[in-house]
Amino acid sequence: MAYQVTKVRGFLVAMEDRVGMLAEAARALKSEGISLTALGAWSEGGGKAQVLAIAPDTDRLRQLASRNGVYGSESDLLLVTGDDETGALVPILDKIAAAGLNIRTIHAVSAGEKFGAVITFSNASADEALARLV
Repeated sequence: MAYQVTKVRGFLVAMEDRVGMLAEAARALKSEGISLTALGAWSEGGGKAQVLAIAPDTDRLRQLASRNGVYGSESDLLLVTGDDETGALVPILDKIAAAGLNIRTIHAVSAGEKFGAVITFSNASADEALARLV
């Protein structure tokens, strides 16, 4: 099973957790012509939510957020992509374990015949993890 591992820049922002907030954010991205590689969002409770956006053009994403008074943190993440099949993540997860890397977060999805996963590590930077995995 072939897969590719690349370093990407993630932009994490805290937002109000309410109906339609993510749709508003997506509409703003669309109106600015900002394409996304990945998008994740989750409720933190207490009316707060976290949104993780990965865009090919992080500068434009940052500028749009700033113009709208939205500030967050940026970090490097790993994006794993490949052909989907049963157990597609097993080889990369085995390699991660063998390299002594501890996964902090993973968000994976399958679409058609492809899969993708965004991974962060608690004991290594994205550069260190990438060096151990390729």
